[in-house]
Amino acid sequence: MNRLVLVRACCALVFLAAALVACEPVGGGEQVNSQVDAANDQSEDQVGVELADVDADTQTTEVAEDVLSDTPVEERIAPRFDPDGPGGFYRMPWPMDARRDANGHNILSDFPNRSAGITPKLIAVGESLSGFSTMPVVYIGFTGPMERLPIPAPRETLSATSDVQLLRLGDGCGERVPVLTTAGLKGDQFFPSNTLTVRPVPGFVLKPGATYGLIIRESLGAGGGVALKVPPVFEALRNGEESPLQASFAPLWACLPQAGVEASGVWVASVFTVNDPVAELRTIRDQVRDPQQTPTPTIRDWHLEASLGVEGRYRVYFAEYDTPIYQKGVSPYDSEGGFVFDAQGVPRVQRQETVPMAVMVPESAGPHPVLIWSDGTGASRTSHMSRAVVSQAIDAGFA
Repeated sequence: MNRLVLVRACCALVFLAAALVACEPVGGGEQVNSQVDAANDQSEDQVGVELADVDADTQTTEVAEDVLSDTPVEERIAPRFDPDGPGGFYRMPWPMDARRDANGHNILSDFPNRSAGITPKLIAVGESLSGFSTMPVVYIGFTGPMERLPIPAPRETLSATSDVQLLRLGDGCGERVPVLTTAGLKGDQFFPSNTLTVRPVPGFVLKPGATYGLIIRESLGAGGGVALKVPPVFEALRNGEESPLQASFAPLWACLPQAGVEASGVWVASVFTVNDPVAELRTIRDQVRDPQQTPTPTIRDWHLEASLGVEGRYRVYFAEYDTPIYQKGVSPYDSEGGFVFDAQGVPRVQRQETVPMAVMVPESAGPHPVLIWSDGTGASRTSHMSRAVVSQAIDAGFA
């Protein structure tokens, strides 16, 4: 009946919708199978060689060994993995927990062409986050072309023997997320050629707050007869040598044995923690729902608008109330518009705004269930009254 109540109701709907969309990474019967099957079909159009199209007889260690023995080490293809090496932003995989600052925020200071278009605003948002997307794309730069790499289909990435795997780490160790892998993309102003991209199959949303590890196994290169080498920095890391990166990779090394993967066979990897995209809204919701922090607003100027009612069907009442606004800036927020929190993480109300409302009450005997309607930009307090769905709701006994 008022916007404050509406906010409380909408918050619940947002979280319900998120729960419905965020399918479990493994399991789920026919739903999971159909999603992965669809992704398998989609992946056939990707650049690269499908694993299913490669004759198993040609994927022998002999081919790999011959190629390796005939190719000088300096000419072999390697993933870019060196915090101090060449390659700019793509000198290391992204996303990666090791690429966050002391406060846990993402480091994007060397993102390419950061002044182009709306890129500065997007970077500002990215740098304010403590973690990465629930539907990320993982980018791994390589020192040479990758067209010959036998890219596994999404269903195959659920196996412990897959050359590309996205694993949940920590408490969910061993839980695999099916992924779409693309090699051989032509670079553009934001990423270079020879970049491998890996992303979850649409519908498999990563768990907020959870840590994941993407691994690429050496057998991916061997299967395509590609001469490869392990980046020295990563090789030292997987061998347990002391490194500033070791702490962020510890969850991966701890999980691999349980997941049935040999660390010695990993070509390159990235470990990253997922941001909680609704954490701020959840905190505000809790404050709004707490009567000790947000008192129930006072309804003012409640009166009957007789001219708007329909005799025998419904009456219309007008009123107004004040509601807290949490967004910083001036509506409609051509600039700013973000939430403000104090040092303890408590959301700060920016102002109070007077909200006009109209209440349609059926003439039928009550009690009446309540349908809350909130229009968008450009609407008035009576805009909804002419809508067919509102008329149907009134006839069904809703106020």
